[in-house]
Amino acid sequence: MGGMNTPHSSPTDLPAVEVLSLSKTFSTAFRKHRALHEVDLRIESGSMVGLIGASGSGKSTLLRHITGLVRSDSGGEIRVFGQTVQNNGRLDPHIRRLRREVGFIFQQFNLVDRLTLLTNVLVGRLAHMPFHRRMLGWFTGAEIQQAMAALDRVGIGIHAGQRAGTLSGGQQQRAAIARAMMQEAKLILADEPIASLDPESSRRVMEALSDVNRIDGTTVVVCLHQVEFAKRYCQRIVALKAGRIVFDGVPDALTHDLLTDLYGSEADDAGIAQQRPRPSHIPHTAPIPAMPRVG
Repeated sequence: MGGMNTPHSSPTDLPAVEVLSLSKTFSTAFRKHRALHEVDLRIESGSMVGLIGASGSGKSTLLRHITGLVRSDSGGEIRVFGQTVQNNGRLDPHIRRLRREVGFIFQQFNLVDRLTLLTNVLVGRLAHMPFHRRMLGWFTGAEIQQAMAALDRVGIGIHAGQRAGTLSGGQQQRAAIARAMMQEAKLILADEPIASLDPESSRRVMEALSDVNRIDGTTVVVCLHQVEFAKRYCQRIVALKAGRIVFDGVPDALTHDLLTDLYGSEADDAGIAQQRPRPSHIPHTAPIPAMPRVG
């Protein structure tokens, strides 16, 4: 796809993400809530990592810190491909330039409903365009072809001319992935991208993210509530509980006990099957009484 099928040329010795001693406290009129506690995390370039945990565990907050949408407390540092995003609670002056390399996919699609799917995907190219073309919304023929190729790759090219608001949630989320491809992001951060989708739409969205990781070499960090999707598509799982990392390893190392402790009352929503003790013997059952005859 015109430069999209080869891995990015970022230095292999630089991690995609480095998080050092990151803490975050949210304050309200009544109390303070510690969302992150001294989090340390290193994500290698070209990997696909799943962040899991119950609601309020801090996974979405961590993701938003990585792209600089949220500032940390004093202390701590975040770097993306060796470039500082924020340090000691202050954003780097060159954060806008760095964000061109980071695609953020939101839970609620974040498309402009009245614009066509193709135009929404082309928006991903704006940060790379000269000022006069950005102001005029003037895209070259090559850029239009590139956007169409991105839509074809995620399986929705046939809908390119439709308004985004007329499409299903799964189709809109795949369009958001195509937009990140058009941006030529080296790092994609996806915050609960399948939370509101049915299982088949969820599978297609995760396949699209996996395809971008595998074929383009893009680093993908995806925040998920559904454990089975994280285990199926991610090479590494990082689990958070109450703002702390409590697991960091391969999917096969996730035990049922760990997951039930991690999710608690949300275990069913996360797709964690409840294990019931099997009886030591098959009990004798009474014969089924005959149905009474009618008439």
